[in-house]
Amino acid sequence: MKALFFFLLACATSVQAQTTMRIQVNDATTRTPLPRATITITRPNGTPMYLETDSTGTAQYDKFSAGGHMISAQAIGYEASQPRRVDIEEGTFTEFLISLSPAPIGLDPVEATVKAEPGRSPDLIQNGFYNRMKFNNGIYIDQAEIQERNQRYLSELIRNRPGISVRPGPGGENYVWFRGSENFGMGGAGVGLCGPAVYIDGALAHPSGPQATPIDRLLATSDLAGIEIYRRPSQIPQQFSGLNSGCGIILLWTRLRS
Repeated sequence: MKALFFFLLACATSVQAQTTMRIQVNDATTRTPLPRATITITRPNGTPMYLETDSTGTAQYDKFSAGGHMISAQAIGYEASQPRRVDIEEGTFTEFLISLSPAPIGLDPVEATVKAEPGRSPDLIQNGFYNRMKFNNGIYIDQAEIQERNQRYLSELIRNRPGISVRPGPGGENYVWFRGSENFGMGGAGVGLCGPAVYIDGALAHPSGPQATPIDRLLATSDLAGIEIYRRPSQIPQQFSGLNSGCGIILLWTRLRS
């Protein structure tokens, strides 16, 4: 019985000896709690410790030593408080309030230049050009690019595109080959080359086949509103697939349609 008495006395002494401080950090204007504020506490021996407030703007520490402590707080968007001395007695519970004044963060001005999107052609909107450009895997050249590049010949607009070969033919005229097509294995210029079909405003203007396509004679670049290129049958939109899609297709859309 006597042993139990001394055990309970020791526990009571331990609880009484616990020295706790609860610190509340608020907005000085609105009095609302400030979560994630950083509290700096400098102990009597000069060593600092750091606490962070929770969602209620509160931080608590239960193992303070007795003596004078210097306490300050800071938070993003607020002025840091000046350190204040708090004298803590052994075995006590202390509450401490810190109010921080708002201090909006100044940022250097950011200058941005926005390039206006060129007007979309009503014809290209109607025939679905922009939707296919957004979702399909073809090669797309819109009117803005056509005007910017200002090429005289249509073949020059598609030269150096992936899988496309532009070569001179009789009389210096440029001809177009597609390389590595799925359905054609051999063309007039060698293995894996064939001439794509060409459609103008949705109508077939030149069929595909083993011979190269004389594309420059079909349409002047000044009349172009957009170009779509599909090298493989698996890429071709359904409305243009069929017998003439084996080597791939080129869709030409004019600026003024009748």
